[in-house]
Amino acid sequence: MYRFSLNKWHHRRAKLACLVVVPLVLYTIIAARMSWHPRTLRHPDEVKSVAFSPDGKTLVTGCDDGKLHFWNVQIDQQVKEIKTGLHDVESVGFSSDDKTLVNAVRGKRDNYWTAQVWDVFPLKLKHDTHFTGDNDWIAVSPAGQSLTISCLKHLSVGDGDNRISELKLWDINKHTATSVLKPIINRALGRLPDAISAVAFSPDGRTLIAETLWTGNRGLKDKIIQQWDIHTGKVLRAWPQWDDEETTTVAISHDNTQIAIRNWNTINLFDLQTGNWRGKLTGHKDQVLSLAFSPDGKLLASGSADHTIRLWDLQQHKSIRILKGHQGSVYAVAFAPDGRTLASGSEDGTAKLWRIK
Repeated sequence: MYRFSLNKWHHRRAKLACLVVVPLVLYTIIAARMSWHPRTLRHPDEVKSVAFSPDGKTLVTGCDDGKLHFWNVQIDQQVKEIKTGLHDVESVGFSSDDKTLVNAVRGKRDNYWTAQVWDVFPLKLKHDTHFTGDNDWIAVSPAGQSLTISCLKHLSVGDGDNRISELKLWDINKHTATSVLKPIINRALGRLPDAISAVAFSPDGRTLIAETLWTGNRGLKDKIIQQWDIHTGKVLRAWPQWDDEETTTVAISHDNTQIAIRNWNTINLFDLQTGNWRGKLTGHKDQVLSLAFSPDGKLLASGSADHTIRLWDLQQHKSIRILKGHQGSVYAVAFAPDGRTLASGSEDGTAKLWRIK
């Protein structure tokens, strides 16, 4: 009788454990699948840029329809759209105090750019600055860590005419160029680079990274990634690149310790302080078009022309997740401030929100 009661007690205990464990396992599986299934924000044209507000509640997307689209990410609804009056919105970003928004817009002609500065509350255009010439890109950087200083003070414009290339720093508020950053001379060729591309500012706004490119007599390309101190104008260090493809994407981690450089369908990682190579990330089937570090620096997101996004573990240097859902090239990726959500913008006319954590 005692043995029977004991076995019955064990049976009831096992049954109770199943009632607790099985739902927990199912919840874990469903939650994981939900994180793989993104929320989709539809646009009338290609989405070239994405940016979260500092509080993470708003996503701004730049679209080829020439508009800025504002989305409430808590309810996945567009709450506002603004006509820039121009063509492709190539980049967009908030100041850290959430009071200012800056976007770079390409004109109908390739050599015409406009940087627009907006007051966020209430939302209105503060002023804009126009640039003409053979400018391949335009980028906005933070201007210090103090909340009393606008985090979108300096603008950098790359100017290449196949004879000389340089970087110009502009004070958007004053509408004037503040300084010119000169690249190093290629000693073998004895001249300045033919072009500059792939610019990125450090999060503290003190340094700038860009690729400098030389084309030799036989069409072979020499590439060097250079880092400048934007206050002194000096080149701090340089990284030679080994492939023959032009780098169009670089990213700097939030703690200023590492840099990711796209080389076609692979990504090279470097220590930003020493310049030492940290490793290579491989897996994409086509060229990488966008990069973003997570706020804690543990993950790197990469968007590609193969229509996928990969999440990389930066300690193990391996891909830990492939995000599928876009039907076109992924032009932009950005982490939310809390690192729990990743936004992506694509050629297919959608932005997607992916649950990461």
